[in-house]
Amino acid sequence: MNKRTGGKLSDSTIHHYHVLLSSMMNTAVLWGILPVTPLKVKPPKVQQKEAVNLNEVQAAALLNALDGEPIQYKTMVYILLYTGIRKGEMLGIEWKDIDFNSSLLAVKRSSQYIPKQGIITKEPKNKSSQRVIKLSQRLMDILLVYKVWQTEERLKIGELWNSNDRLFTSWNGVPMHPDTLPKWFDKFLKRHSLPDANIHALRHTCALVHDCCSCRC
Repeated sequence: MNKRTGGKLSDSTIHHYHVLLSSMMNTAVLWGILPVTPLKVKPPKVQQKEAVNLNEVQAAALLNALDGEPIQYKTMVYILLYTGIRKGEMLGIEWKDIDFNSSLLAVKRSSQYIPKQGIITKEPKNKSSQRVIKLSQRLMDILLVYKVWQTEERLKIGELWNSNDRLFTSWNGVPMHPDTLPKWFDKFLKRHSLPDANIHALRHTCALVHDCCSCRC
């Protein structure tokens, strides 16, 4: 059972833990701690789910609805829609990764949350995920406005601000928790009567709103 939601664990989660336990048991056998592995149960087959996309009309409605939303969330959604990068990669973006003169974004790291460890920074999913993306003028304009807003927020907080170069943080400059955006996004969709979708759908929708060739699933 999922302790956080109280629901059933997904097949992919069960498969992940099975692989972990299997590795531990096999290592114990190799070291002579156990004579044989007690893990005899096969992991469940993980069904590949079809990617959820918003259609062109839905994507346009979503963009229109963003106009009245907080600038931090608005900027994050625009980045996901216009670049196709992963949520963790977006949360790992630092200002030094953006070349405002050439309108380029260098994807260099990913921000993730691990229980008992907290928020960690790691390299993207694979080596090919470290890439440079050309940003549209519309997205560059939004990023410039957001940079001014964040600078003003930092000045308001003063010494309470945790100094780092991340674009997206909590109120005091600490890197944003990866669950923050999905929770807001669910409420945002309901408020505006938009189609039910998860945050990952934005990544698969980027081609509808921008000539995007950076989407790598």
